[in-house]
Amino acid sequence: MNDLDLYAQAEEARAEVRRLSRTLGKEREQRIRLEETISVAARAAFSAWDPPAVPKPARDPRTRTEEVCVAMCADWHYGAVTSDYSRDVCEQRVEAYRDKILALAQVQRADHPIRSCRLWALGDMVGGEQIFPGQEHEIDASLVDQSFGVARLLSDLITGLLVGFDKVHVVCLPGNHGRIGGKRMPYSPDTNADRIAYLIAEERVRDPRATWQIARAGTGESGRILVDRVGSYGCLLSHGELFRGGNSFAGLPYYSFANKALKWRDMMIGGQMEPFDDLACGHWHRTTSVEIGSMTLRVCGTLMTYDSFSRETIAAATRPAQSLLFVSPSKGRVTAEYRVDLT
Repeated sequence: MNDLDLYAQAEEARAEVRRLSRTLGKEREQRIRLEETISVAARAAFSAWDPPAVPKPARDPRTRTEEVCVAMCADWHYGAVTSDYSRDVCEQRVEAYRDKILALAQVQRADHPIRSCRLWALGDMVGGEQIFPGQEHEIDASLVDQSFGVARLLSDLITGLLVGFDKVHVVCLPGNHGRIGGKRMPYSPDTNADRIAYLIAEERVRDPRATWQIARAGTGESGRILVDRVGSYGCLLSHGELFRGGNSFAGLPYYSFANKALKWRDMMIGGQMEPFDDLACGHWHRTTSVEIGSMTLRVCGTLMTYDSFSRETIAAATRPAQSLLFVSPSKGRVTAEYRVDLT
């Protein structure tokens, strides 16, 4: 190969580097524009927002030890469309869930006071875009519309719960469907449409009786797990995609559940994680619980009925449901739990 050939190859390589640099620059500009668009839209939407006052529940004068209602929310997939699921169906099921939370809390109140509610939003609240090939044919709303829709549903749910509880504490984590683009997109680990929806919902709910904890990514942290404490009870929360191997048995990664839970417990004993008693997650579209030594891992269901993930990946019929717990802060354990059917 002569010098002219080598020179030509070097020129081609330099041209390719310039092309890739331009492409990456355009992707970075698109990301910045998208984030700025969402931020500006959120500020404009709520700058003049004056939410109505929420009536407080009647005072419970009993002095018996009270318990706390814990409502688990996961996998709403707002914006997804199947043969029997849509944004309208999602909204109807969220409303039904709110009513059943209030009704079941009244059942528990027959024995002891329940003055506060915990709401765990465990991710995949939005349907997402470009999460898997062909998803564009299975959604009917942009990611921006999905984020605002979830924010509205979540804030309305919290406002409805404030009618029946003295206070509501909301704990939020992102899901994998909140990703903006594919896994290899050059976004901050904090960039997630679920988080955007949570932050908008926090702006909408301005009642001081509602408090928030939204998991954020930071240096060395992805913001995908956290421990919520209810008195002496601690529960490690995650979305659920951190557990691998969905076809291990009955469509659920039971080995991964146990393996990772026990490793996290070892890290806790070693002082590398906050203390926790149980675990909770979403992602797997099944409402189930698994005993792992002295711990219980509770998996929240989905609002969807018929979807390709349940049918093809975990080979399981999807029954729309969410999970509801009642926790004794003094005893440090779950005292009652319900699978709340939403069909």
